[in-house]
Amino acid sequence: MSQPKFPSNYVLRREHLRDSEGWRKVTEDYTRRDLTKASDKLPAMAGLAAQAQTFRPGSRYLSGLWENELPHCLLWEARYPDFGTRIEHTTAPSWSWACLVGGIKHSQALRHTPREEPNAVEDIAVDLPQPPMRSSLYGTLPAGQQTTLIVTALLCDFRVLKVERDRHPSYLLSNNETIQQGSPGQTPINFGGYLVPDSMEDLHSLEAGEPAVLISVTKGERFLVLRKVRERDHTFQRTGIFEMYKTDVDHPTNERAFTKKHITIV
Repeated sequence: MSQPKFPSNYVLRREHLRDSEGWRKVTEDYTRRDLTKASDKLPAMAGLAAQAQTFRPGSRYLSGLWENELPHCLLWEARYPDFGTRIEHTTAPSWSWACLVGGIKHSQALRHTPREEPNAVEDIAVDLPQPPMRSSLYGTLPAGQQTTLIVTALLCDFRVLKVERDRHPSYLLSNNETIQQGSPGQTPINFGGYLVPDSMEDLHSLEAGEPAVLISVTKGERFLVLRKVRERDHTFQRTGIFEMYKTDVDHPTNERAFTKKHITIV
């Protein structure tokens, strides 16, 4: 485990929870620490969340994230995905860092205001169950309940076509629909970049060629990686982050690869 971001004599003050940058630093430090039970991540941080809420009276707390920072706050990534695993028996959704064992870090995109970092998500709504006790607002929801996101955004089906091993492995993705159709005259839409899976299980699944989806969060080169968990109602689970090469972001074929869809992320 890496050393904490804050020095050992660091004293957390209430003022540190006032702004988004302070909250991100707290969560980055917190997720690097060991807990006796990994599933206690949210309950252990409930007190801090309640204090942070006083600075955000108009925003709801969403399993470690804040509603007023959507969708940018979804761009966190696993710090050490090679050792990452998903927590068993947790009600934390896949789009929250609280569902993973191990440290996380936040995207540089979060250091910009929404005006500076354009939003590519057309619409995002939150389905937040009403817990029986107020304390559950900041801790773990009862078994069987989970906060979900209903999103309208540009999506692209893909499979991993090629992996180039290096210190930072690069990936070549190919548009899944084009590969499957194989229509005469159609050329696969390929784009490269760096893939950061949420866990080793997610990495193995993607490298094995399992179908997945890219969702454009900001009008830049960073995308959420999702996999479908239920076909009938377009329900997806987050599996990682993809950073597309800048040369591919503005490529004219990208418009063909991405289509607007309405999905649910659990």
